[in-house]
Amino acid sequence: MLARGISDQELEAAFEPMDAGQIVLLIDACNSGQALEAEEKRRGPMNSKGLAQLAFEKGMYVLAAAQGYQAALEVEKLGHGLLTYVLVEEGLKTAAADTLRNDGNVDVREWFDFASARVPQLQEEAIRAAAGRGVKLGEELGLSGMYCQQCRRCLPQCPAGVDIPTLMRASMYAFGYRPGKARDALRGWMPADFACTRCRECGVRCALGLDIRSKAADIARLLDNSGAAASWGNPA
Repeated sequence: MLARGISDQELEAAFEPMDAGQIVLLIDACNSGQALEAEEKRRGPMNSKGLAQLAFEKGMYVLAAAQGYQAALEVEKLGHGLLTYVLVEEGLKTAAADTLRNDGNVDVREWFDFASARVPQLQEEAIRAAAGRGVKLGEELGLSGMYCQQCRRCLPQCPAGVDIPTLMRASMYAFGYRPGKARDALRGWMPADFACTRCRECGVRCALGLDIRSKAADIARLLDNSGAAASWGNPA
């Protein structure tokens, strides 16, 4: 990955010398939203380092295929990731993105708005189609066991009303790359109140095939560790 990947620092170095009226950056990759995240807690990118600050200064248009904690789906029969397919094959080749003025031209705002609405639709269609064939979308796309897409289909299934999307996001942060964000996600969650520790078995089934029970157990162990209530549940 290090040999073939492009870092946000490399992107920043490539865009910094550009002097153009409009710059558009599309990132169709898993966790691509991280490219615009900053470690500092602030309301905007002012005076921070990285690609987000550069985009702010240059007035760049940036569209990422996924949040920092999500996978970007790719469907084999489409030949592209969903974002690329929608932008190129549908949005431009068929002019489907010409929605505001219907004048035969597609501007950046129309293009991005079209993709923002259409990509979730395609993802929902893929999930329904997979369910109709009796297979998990995660298995079909090779995503099983990876990232929660925050589709929230799991919520009605939990009789205890656990906020499963938040739990899954915290698990990814805690065992992935940003423990600080896991603490933020679980702020206010106390060991005694964690309903997953009281269930003998979990009846919630994830559309992507994620093992919710095992991830809940991981979070329960974190909350039960010595000092967990202070370090995880309460503000520092």
